[in-house]
Amino acid sequence: MLRLVRVLVVLSLCLSAGYVSAQETSELGLSDAQIAAITREAAEIIEKIDAEGLGYETMVGLLSSDETGSMDVTLRKGRGYAIMGVCDDSCSDIDISVSDPGGGIVEEDLSNDDVPAVNVFPEADGVYTVQVFMAECESNPCALALVIAQPRE
Repeated sequence: MLRLVRVLVVLSLCLSAGYVSAQETSELGLSDAQIAAITREAAEIIEKIDAEGLGYETMVGLLSSDETGSMDVTLRKGRGYAIMGVCDDSCSDIDISVSDPGGGIVEEDLSNDDVPAVNVFPEADGVYTVQVFMAECESNPCALALVIAQPRE
């Protein structure tokens, strides 16, 4: 089961410092190598988000091969969201799907890669479900980070 920690601080600050935070890493059991890998992988995404002036929040978690985890996120009608994932060096394929409050799939990225990304334009306000599937992890569990970007309020 995916254990995610919703990181409400600005991830780029934590990533550039080389850690998510002491509390989150001990809670999840992330190794220094896993932290370094997701930091490296997420840096380019965060740089682009910052350059666009977008807001974002992140979730960090662990999954083993063939495991699926999910989290609920509140999305608002009329706003565009980009949901992107990265994972550590042991991961070679993760997938993302987003379902609306009724359970219908709104968007998904099932490509054979380790940087899935989807754009979601909700037709209604509500709680949407983001599912993450760890298709391939060589050294279980693999660390992953999801970044949800959106226009600032």
